[in-house]
Amino acid sequence: MTLGFYLNHIALLRSSEQPLDLEPAWFAALAESAGAGVILAGWTPTGGLLTERDFRLIRELVKGELWFLAPVGTDFIEMVVKLQPNGIILVGAGWNGVEPPRPLQFEADAAQIAEAIAAYKTAGIPVSALAQPELASLKTIVRCGLSGLMFDASGYGQARSDSEAQAALDKLAEACLAANKYGLSISIGPGVDYRNAEAFAALRFVETIVMGTPIIQRALMVGLERALARVIEILNHRA
Repeated sequence: MTLGFYLNHIALLRSSEQPLDLEPAWFAALAESAGAGVILAGWTPTGGLLTERDFRLIRELVKGELWFLAPVGTDFIEMVVKLQPNGIILVGAGWNGVEPPRPLQFEADAAQIAEAIAAYKTAGIPVSALAQPELASLKTIVRCGLSGLMFDASGYGQARSDSEAQAALDKLAEACLAANKYGLSISIGPGVDYRNAEAFAALRFVETIVMGTPIIQRALMVGLERALARVIEILNHRA
């Protein structure tokens, strides 16, 4: 099980009304050395929270897997490719890099999504997408030519009862099973925290668990290395 560490919330603290002197690239390198197998950073054509300088430094310091979340579109693909990410996770169009990313609407935007995937793959960059765990969209997703999916797990955290939470988890399990049958790599993204990481990690075929804000919140109290170590411990001791 691989831990993916999402950087944008570090930059959010840096840009607040009472900014902290934080260097996202340094956090990326420290997280990687502490055991995070994938570093994720949100890229937008308007700059968002991370600057061009941030991305250059992050790419220089991260020796392993560096993936960008990027809004679907083709006008800016050349700009992204120059930063040499190891992979792309497509999110909803118009994402500003600050708000939580929106899952793709595959039925509505299938042609645009397929065009973006083809352009990235031509540059040798594999493409995944942020998606809701909906089985009805899976055939459309497969036709787009994706390498993997990052499922939005926020429905589990928003459940108002144990039965709703279990239903959300069952839905994720079914989506993971179906995606695996099509040969897609699977990660779980928005909605993961220290309380539910073990439940998501126990799902069959999940390769990567992505966390950002919960790790940073704990890091403010215990330091980043200890915050990451606790997540890795949870993932490695999954049922």
